[in-house]
Amino acid sequence: MDDNKFDNELKNRLSEYEADEFDPSALAALHHQMASEAPTPWYTSRSTELMVGSGIIISTILIIWFQWYTNHINTEMLQSKLTQLETRLEDEGKRFLNPTYNPALSPAPPDTKNATHLSGVTPTAYITLLRKVDALTMALEQLRAETLEIHKERSYSTTPDRDDDHQYVTEQHENPVANSRLTPRIAVNSSERADARNNLAANEVSEQKLSGRSILDIQRHYQQGIGIRLGPMAALSRASYTMGDGRYDFGVGILADFVLSPAISLETGIVHTLRQYHIPSADIAEANNLPGVDTGLGDLRSADIDSWIFEFPIQLKYRFPISLKAGWIAGIGYSQLFYTKQILEYDYQFNASQSASLNSSYKESAIKTYPGMLGLSLGFGNELKRNQFLETSIFYQHGLGKSGVEQTKPVFIGLRGAYWFSIR
Repeated sequence: MDDNKFDNELKNRLSEYEADEFDPSALAALHHQMASEAPTPWYTSRSTELMVGSGIIISTILIIWFQWYTNHINTEMLQSKLTQLETRLEDEGKRFLNPTYNPALSPAPPDTKNATHLSGVTPTAYITLLRKVDALTMALEQLRAETLEIHKERSYSTTPDRDDDHQYVTEQHENPVANSRLTPRIAVNSSERADARNNLAANEVSEQKLSGRSILDIQRHYQQGIGIRLGPMAALSRASYTMGDGRYDFGVGILADFVLSPAISLETGIVHTLRQYHIPSADIAEANNLPGVDTGLGDLRSADIDSWIFEFPIQLKYRFPISLKAGWIAGIGYSQLFYTKQILEYDYQFNASQSASLNSSYKESAIKTYPGMLGLSLGFGNELKRNQFLETSIFYQHGLGKSGVEQTKPVFIGLRGAYWFSIR
């Protein structure tokens, strides 16, 4: 077909074309429909993430406030007990060094070791307090024995010469209270309070020399029922899949740890993670079951998959202490996976050109559950403050089945940290 013939054909077609008449009512209806549709706020598409994040922040604030209040009350109570014991030691020392002291009329020393009971105190703090009470009791008994020995030595002593107003002439018999005159006070060579401090320091050093089994026995003796710990956690992990390349993902959550014994605990909670990975062209042939692929746009070249995952773990942990405040922790557990949303972005090759490409996306908003993951962990726990613990660990999770709409089996390796607040 030459150019003239083509131009004539085009003119004939254009002359036969009749444009539709303008309908003002249709334009008004379009404007009314556009005005009736309000723009969607940005936070509606992130409602799930916002609710989970708000709940985590509020729970963390409440836990921190409750733990601070409990620690403040318990600290004051412990300080009051120690102050009372030190005051009693000083009063008893002054009374025993007084020559008018009569052992037959003195009251029996109180059983402070068994009578002192503090509810809500961790075994570590309770054991430390008992050790200090034992040291003060030993110092008190030593002071009493030395005082009795002084009275025995002075009961048969002769009367020395009077020296100004410091010493008086007296003769002691079996009852030192029989005479109205007083026996001069004999200065003690060493301070019993210093001895008590030395005993406390020796006890603190001996705590570090206790074996792990001995520490477990001591903590098991003073544990009352099942302990409960709550706290936030954060994890950084790298994922690998049967097809595709994983990336570094960050997850946060709230965990609860039920301390069944000083060595055994059961951990559970909720963890939210945004998983992202890329399926390159080398592996795209294996992804033959991806949903929402539009073959009319060209050959599928690659895919990017974002998954919003909630994880509900349950883990059995074993703790082996190396001191009263620190220990190694090993765990094994299972995690159930819930996918709340997935977005798949596809890249197509347009015709035979390597530089030209088209894109499409597919969104899966239905909440789905998939086979869980078997996990192993190894870490270290340390008590930073009373009733507050920091736990760090490395973990490995292996998928027990295929998950996600892309049906791939994941494997996760990462580092996790948790800050525990003991509430019971």
